[in-house]
Amino acid sequence: MRAQLTEVVSLLAGLFRNPSQGSASTGVSALMRLVGDLGGMLTEDEWSCIFLSLKETSASMLPGFLKLIRIMDRIEIPNVAQSYSYSYDDGGETPSNTSTSENYEDDNLQTAGYIVSRMKTHISMQLLIMQVTTDLYNMHQHLLKASSVKIVLEIFSQTMSHAHQLSSETGLHLKLQRACSILEISDPPVVHFENESYQNILNLLHHLLTSNPSLSDEMGIEAQLFSICEEIIETYLKCSRLEEEKPAAAVVHWILPLNSAVKEELGARTSLLVSALRVLSEVDKDCFKKYASRLFPLLVELVRCEHSSREVQPVLSNLFQTCIGPMIIKA
Repeated sequence: MRAQLTEVVSLLAGLFRNPSQGSASTGVSALMRLVGDLGGMLTEDEWSCIFLSLKETSASMLPGFLKLIRIMDRIEIPNVAQSYSYSYDDGGETPSNTSTSENYEDDNLQTAGYIVSRMKTHISMQLLIMQVTTDLYNMHQHLLKASSVKIVLEIFSQTMSHAHQLSSETGLHLKLQRACSILEISDPPVVHFENESYQNILNLLHHLLTSNPSLSDEMGIEAQLFSICEEIIETYLKCSRLEEEKPAAAVVHWILPLNSAVKEELGARTSLLVSALRVLSEVDKDCFKKYASRLFPLLVELVRCEHSSREVQPVLSNLFQTCIGPMIIKA
């Protein structure tokens, strides 16, 4: 059995690619049972094999998914108002080219509906792989060497980059929103996917920094953690639109309230932002000081933001009191 471990793990991880929920659940249960039974008997290479299989399974889904995105880029989706408007001639008959146009739009909407469904499945599978990886790490972290932890980080980083890139496709999202509105289906959970991927890597980096200093130094965890926190804050600020540079000659008379769409997205991103701010508040103060010059402008922007939740201000205030304030007093 041990000699066939690589093939068995690869087979089980491959079940995660199956869109059938039953197959994926079977793969998860079998893999968790296998690792649970072997546990302390696994060698460093065998642990690496397990996590590499998960990493490769996650990566293998990306090419097919990117092809779907490119297909979506090429098709035209009518505006919601246009999709319900029809032109008639004086005799009450539809012009000859209207039927062709409607058929073309129907085909595009069917394609869009298929792509939305595939996107939801893809995101679900990526989240599942992250969850399995997290569970394996949490249950067996005392057995894992640096080589295995590095692969876990690579899985999270790979998924985070993918989720962030997907979230940045503004034109794609507008097109998907139109299609989903016409088809009366829910949008793909892109922001949720991005939040979860960042939250996973944030949790892991913070845990490594605080619980395993030697491994943290070896893997450069400190710099990675602050970089992730910086990205989380920048993404939130970008959503708030307050970080955009104003023309030098412009005079701001008042700041308009955030529109409902921005408020909704800020609300969805609040929990992740709060987590990042709490992590920054908890790290060693000398450690924070090294990155303060990069973080301070972003934190000031957060003070200026209109937030959709009251959760942000207390955590932000605590960060200024415990980290920024003492630095200013000592300066």
